[in-house]
Amino acid sequence: MNSLVRATPKALIALNVLSDALATSFLAASIGFLVLDRSTVHPGLSMSLVGAFLFLGIVLSFPVGALGDRWGTRRVLMAVQVVQVAVYLAMFFSSGYTFVIVLAAAFGLGRVVSPLRGALPPRYIDKQELIGFKSRLRTWTLTVALLGSALVPIVLRFETRLYLAVAFVGMVAYLACYSATYLLRGEGASGQPGEHRARVPMGLQAGDWGIWWLLVGGFLIVGIAGALLPFVVAGFGPGYAWLLFASSVLGIVVNDAVRRLISRVTSPDGRVAYPLKLIAVAYLTGIGSVGFFLFLLTSSVAPAVILLGFLVGSLLGTVGEVLNVVVAWDVQYSVGNESRRTSIVALFSLTSSLGGSVGQLVSGRIYSAAVD
Repeated sequence: MNSLVRATPKALIALNVLSDALATSFLAASIGFLVLDRSTVHPGLSMSLVGAFLFLGIVLSFPVGALGDRWGTRRVLMAVQVVQVAVYLAMFFSSGYTFVIVLAAAFGLGRVVSPLRGALPPRYIDKQELIGFKSRLRTWTLTVALLGSALVPIVLRFETRLYLAVAFVGMVAYLACYSATYLLRGEGASGQPGEHRARVPMGLQAGDWGIWWLLVGGFLIVGIAGALLPFVVAGFGPGYAWLLFASSVLGIVVNDAVRRLISRVTSPDGRVAYPLKLIAVAYLTGIGSVGFFLFLLTSSVAPAVILLGFLVGSLLGTVGEVLNVVVAWDVQYSVGNESRRTSIVALFSLTSSLGGSVGQLVSGRIYSAAVD
């Protein structure tokens, strides 16, 4: 905890991640209510637009990453964060179809900035500290995401225009991100930013690429469940907005429980044992989560059934997501050529971005088929 609150590279990186988590979680939890209140665009089309912009963000992340290698990650990251502030500012003045485009752009920019921000820890933090730092930071990230979800029912309870709150929180959060990035100076623990990378192959084996593709599929499935979740809640009305908060609490509990379980099945060399079995469980729980949410979308059921179905669906989806994340972390810090570690980390971080964006696109089709 102390390493996260002092004005050190760790603290600045943590501020970057946590500020983004607050803005993103608030936006993601609000999107169902925002689309239904602020736009006449069909929710299915809205989800598809968000998915399209997420995919566009992934495509743009490659040239943006190349710019980071050439001009410095920190400098390019600050430029993107200025654009993020501008997008949230635009929410104050947009409505209808334009409002949905602005929302989708906010999600897309999150994917553009992800590889840049993800490249910071290996450059400022010693390798032996990375896993411990990321594990602690994930717990804090989930806690902040809980706050973001809790803001939705609070804002609705006081009958404040939700889009104004989302825009304000987003602007403040990304101004904090920009400030934290600006204060990151020096070469860090791993040498010069960007330009220090050796021009050598990443050294990944066929099995490593196989796990990469399996992770993309796993994140795709839980991405569908995650995209459906806020629209399931919004469909039941503002009185059920507290379920968004409950799902975030559940996420923190499940993350800690799975982390403790995984620590008991770690091999002597520090690697996670049975990664393929963990991915298989992630697939099954993700599919189960999607099934429960589709049941809630297509059925008229009693409040008790709504509560039970939503909690079980959220539980299964969270387990699938955490298992995918654990395997991705294990692989990205263990395989390949050590001199290309940053590139390998960025590559495996892409599994969640790619799977999540395609899952968002697919969820739009599924939602339209389920409710129309």
